[in-house]
Amino acid sequence: TAVVDALGLAKANASIIYASAGGKIFSTTNGGTHWIDRSMPGAADRFVDFAVDPIDPNIVYVVRDRVNDGSNTGHVFRSTTGGATWTDITANLPDIPAQSMEIDVRGPGLADDVLYVGTDAGIYRSVDGGASWSIMASGLPRVQIREIEYQKNLGILAAGTHGRGVWQISVPDMTAP
Repeated sequence: TAVVDALGLAKANASIIYASAGGKIFSTTNGGTHWIDRSMPGAADRFVDFAVDPIDPNIVYVVRDRVNDGSNTGHVFRSTTGGATWTDITANLPDIPAQSMEIDVRGPGLADDVLYVGTDAGIYRSVDGGASWSIMASGLPRVQIREIEYQKNLGILAAGTHGRGVWQISVPDMTAP
């Protein structure tokens, strides 16, 4: 028995839930009656946050809050198969723990989504599906970001830090005409 570290709920299908516990990842497609082990080979650390695509519940992201232990295990992973397979999209993120993840879905598919990751050194953003990441420097302190939440209708990314309070960042809709 292990403590649940994170849950990811699918807005598009309330029966689909993702969970991490004891270094493993699980999913259910029937509201929790039956769970399937969706763990990644070679990555048995704490996974601390999920971000589930609100349009396609088979697209899910998970972040890991550990530094690289020599196993070359990344910090940000994506599945487009409901957790059956995972791709490391850490790319050029520094080797620091990732704490939280948010998606700004701009339309169907992955091509135009914006990804946000809260790390131990601030928030990083990717506009190319995780192929590259850049620090969001909009006045945020370079501290541990424990939680991020995105409110698309308001264009606001909120960041809860460890010891520096809560910050609000205006995130313009890059798809607007």
